Amino acid sequence: MKLIVLKIEKIIDGENIVLFPVLIQSKNRNYLIDCGYKETYPELKSQLNLHGVEIKDLSGVLVTHDDYDHLGSLKLMKQENIDLKVYCGEYEKDSISGLTKSERLIQAEASLDSIPKEYKKMGNKFY
Repeated sequence: MKLIVLKIEKIIDGENIVLFPVLIQSKNRNYLIDCGYKETYPELKSQLNLHGVEIKDLSGVLVTHDDYDHLGSLKLMKQENIDLKVYCGEYEKDSISGLTKSERLIQAEASLDSIPKEYKKMGNKFY
């Protein structure tokens, strides 16, 4: 088994975002731990390509939790690889599959009216 830490870096809304998804290669299969924002999808694909892997080559994605920076590009990945399996914890399976809102989204919605102006733009991104 081989573990490869990928580095994805992109400026989104003036903020430098750095993510570190992990590629697992084992027995001719490729798995990814977390997949970043939808805005970082092109960078994810480029990082995978550096290691000879395309989205269609992935057997599965393990989503560690339902924050947007861990699963934002999941829908794009599934569109490109319909056989891609998604693995996650029992507690978050409904929010990851889109059946319910994530706990973080519920918190963001509840606090949006009370957060300082400088954070409103970031807070609205949850919608």
